Amino acid sequence: MGNWVPIVVNFALLFIALVVTILLLTRVKFEDNNYKLLFFLYLVYLIAPSMLKQYTGKIHNDLIKAKYDSIELLNLIWVPTFVYGIIGIFWNPIADFLVTKFKSRKAIILLSLIIQFVGVIPMIIKPCFITNIIQSLCIGISIGAVSIFILMFNEQYGKKKIFATVSLLSLPPMVAGFTAATLISIIASFIDKKDDAVIRVDKLKWIWIIGLIFIIFAMILSFFLKEKKELVFADNKYKEPITDNWEIWLLFLVLSISLFSTFIKHCTSGGTILSEMKFIAKHDNKGEIIDTFSAYLSPLQNIGNTFASLLNGFVLIKKYKKSTLFIFTSALWLLFAIFSGIFVNIETKFVLAIINGFCYGMVTNLLSGVMMKKYFAKTTKITPISLLSVLSSIGVVIGSFLNTFIKKPLLVKDEITTADWDEFMKLNRIIMFVIIFSIILICLLFLSQDFITNKYKKKMQEKFN
Repeated sequence: MGNWVPIVVNFALLFIALVVTILLLTRVKFEDNNYKLLFFLYLVYLIAPSMLKQYTGKIHNDLIKAKYDSIELLNLIWVPTFVYGIIGIFWNPIADFLVTKFKSRKAIILLSLIIQFVGVIPMIIKPCFITNIIQSLCIGISIGAVSIFILMFNEQYGKKKIFATVSLLSLPPMVAGFTAATLISIIASFIDKKDDAVIRVDKLKWIWIIGLIFIIFAMILSFFLKEKKELVFADNKYKEPITDNWEIWLLFLVLSISLFSTFIKHCTSGGTILSEMKFIAKHDNKGEIIDTFSAYLSPLQNIGNTFASLLNGFVLIKKYKKSTLFIFTSALWLLFAIFSGIFVNIETKFVLAIINGFCYGMVTNLLSGVMMKKYFAKTTKITPISLLSVLSSIGVVIGSFLNTFIKKPLLVKDEITTADWDEFMKLNRIIMFVIIFSIILICLLFLSQDFITNKYKKKMQEKFN
């Protein structure tokens, strides 16, 4: 196992993440201690998707080179991620409908695990473009069910601690990300550079096998989870559909922010940015850096994301206005976008991944808190967090598609010419300006939402006075 450095580092980071998680769990108190089992289930539940979504796009080229699929499919590297994102648009409303019908969120969690289980098996039996698409659909459903965990946690345990609940639930994705990165590093250590594509696919198949084991473990844990069904939509008799034009407009603004912020994140992270970094590595002759440290990319983003959520939920939200925090986050995100366009090298990309994760974590925490606090008692069917998830899925689709699709003729090349590099830099600047425009837009949208909220409060006060 020559690739021991990332394995040791990932184990160390995983250990630190687990210690931090345990310490925070002992400090945050809820009336019912069963929340710890739900928290642990959420963590285990996320490990398989964290592993599989990272390699959904990366295994695409090996499947083509192994001649399991036609060479004509090489340019469709964006399709698996596109499918993974688009399924969330449809799954969240369906999940809300099923929860309303059966009065159980636990049942939907179990259903999503069964779908994952069924979807991963074909990829293990016969890896190819079609089975990769099938498991991408199932991963999209599993990620879509994340909103179910947040809502279940809020309804069952943390109703009076909305921002604390949202912040605490940012920990499982981080720990799951480190666990996935550690396991992927171990599997990658058995892959030799001299391996042909057939051998690589055969070894990478273990990612899906281990993912299947965690899916089964999560299924077993879910049977021990207790759910008070009477609390599911217990507030429905007090709820009223949103009919006020002010509130409809406010909701539209919040959802628009969610769409654009997720677009920014997925246009500048994940498989999209990894493909770019591989291109840069080929140009700079630094292929070994990517081979060794690519598993760190998602965990680094998760570190920034989690730190932002915890800092905001437990400290900043108590001291500063939400608008102040959003302006600061937007300014930091603008710096990230500018630096991404100026410093086009491998080392900077890793550092910027933390900043990107931090900004996205801050925005997500603020939006989730706003939706849970303002609109939880205003929707009788589809839930506010699910609405956010639907718009986020649209952002995933557009963000993942745009960057990869525009640059795909370059990213699939094995040899990089000067003309290729000049074209890449030109396209990189175009994407940078699109990201800058999107960041400025979400900041303006949030400030507009904040202004309208204050006007609406004054209007309601005058009405009752």
